[in-house]
This record gives sequence, structure tokens and C-alpha cells, in this order.
Amino acid sequence: MFNTARIKQEPINFSTVIVSFDAPHRILETDVSADGILGYRAEMLCNRTIQIWHGPSTDSARITSAIKNSAFHAMRIQTDLYDCMGCCRSVSIDLSPCFDTYRNLIGCRVAIHNNSEPQPGNEDFNEHASTEQPPRLAPPDPPAP
Repeated sequence: MFNTARIKQEPINFSTVIVSFDAPHRILETDVSADGILGYRAEMLCNRTIQIWHGPSTDSARITSAIKNSAFHAMRIQTDLYDCMGCCRSVSIDLSPCFDTYRNLIGCRVAIHNNSEPQPGNEDFNEHASTEQPPRLAPPDPPAP
């Protein structure tokens, strides 16, 4: 949970973290729902970097740029992050400056909103593909005696 003595009280999304502005963007504090963020519980996130959610289709440069720019204004980006099972998720990320009670800028408030069901973690996945199950293969013929 957030240290309420240090961070100015504002309405907080249940799946919110405060990250450092400097790469690799260490997770400083968390306020995470019981389900966690993308399957990661709060205790799994503190003192880790946001790279815990990165995978092959994550636009790391865009996320880093957005975190740095959030010191000046709030913004929302769309990107792909990976859950604790390695499945790719399309997410919206709200980024805004986070201040302590003395109005000192202490980090970037990051709220992750899941936009999709889990997708296979490879880049070749076609999100428009049929959801039909492939036919089961017949068992192989027993070897000849």
C-alpha cells in the first residue's frame, strides 16, 4: 500500500504503481487490487522494474518516453504487456506525475487497464483468427506385429 504520510492523497486506481522517472523505472510503491496487476501481486512488484511486464511485442521505448514526459503532463498510451503466465495483453496505461505532501515530484503514477483477454505470447498470433478448437488428431495406428 502507499505510504500515506509521504504521498498526497488522491483517488487512486486499484491497480496503480509509482515508478521512478529514471530507466529502468523501478517500482517504488504499489496500490494493487487483490488480483494484482497482470497476475503479479503487490509483494512481487515492489523494488522490481517495469520490465517485469515486458515481452517481445512491448514497445519499451514508447513506455520510457511516456514515463519521462509524464513529469510535465498526464497522458494515456496503448501498448502490449505480458502477464505472469507470459501471455500478451493489450493494455491502456494512464501516466501522471506523482507528488508528495510538499508538492515535490517523486515519480510517475502508472495505472494499467487491461483491454483484452490473454493472448498467446508469440508475435505471430493473429487476434482475428477463429476461436474454434482445431480438430483432434486420431491416435496413431498400433505398430504391426
